[in-house]
Amino acid sequence: MPHCSISLHQDGYQDNTFGHNQNYGIRTETYNRKVEKEKEIQDKDKFLNYVNTNYTYLKRHLQSWAYNTHRTFDDDIFQDTIIKIYNLIEKNGKAKDSSDYGFECLFFRAYSTNLDREQQYARNKLRDDNSNLSEQYEQFKSNQLTPEEKVLSDARKDYSIRYILTKVEDNFDMVTFRLFRIKLFYGCTYKKLVEMTKIKDAKTKVSKVNKWIKENVTKQEINEAFEEYINNQ
Repeated sequence: MPHCSISLHQDGYQDNTFGHNQNYGIRTETYNRKVEKEKEIQDKDKFLNYVNTNYTYLKRHLQSWAYNTHRTFDDDIFQDTIIKIYNLIEKNGKAKDSSDYGFECLFFRAYSTNLDREQQYARNKLRDDNSNLSEQYEQFKSNQLTPEEKVLSDARKDYSIRYILTKVEDNFDMVTFRLFRIKLFYGCTYKKLVEMTKIKDAKTKVSKVNKWIKENVTKQEINEAFEEYINNQ
């Protein structure tokens, strides 16, 4: 019977009988890092997909909660909450609960905490001083709407966002679509977008999408699609 000797090493073992240096420790460690990295990306993407799918739902429920608790809903804090949760998942490498229910609970806690903090330091004020005249006019018109018209107007805006996202997803690769979606929902600077995604040409990709939208998607087209959508409900 041949003598089999095994020499132990820190990162694996060497089977001297067959002459194979099989570094199982290194392979296992590398595999685990790969799995954790995939898990990190998966959870971040899950959160982005959750926000994209439930954007209107989250906003409406938080508006209702703010009204019922005598608070003022703040859209800036709402957008900031998305960024903070994204950064939290990125920092931790994963979400504690990546289910829809887990994201909903996390979003509510984060938003209420951020809102209370803003109110505590008296920073909860109107932040549209730098709005252009068109935006101010839209705000003026919105204030003149009846409750029913306001609901329809909000529904039209939400539908427009979903319509544009669908067009972009159908005409661009997933990386470009993801960058555009982050920029759209977060309203972050291009510098922040690069820091968040680690994609150096993020600005170029998003700018290309914006140019394509201006050339290929019209307001009339969206309005007609929205009217058809409403009539089919």
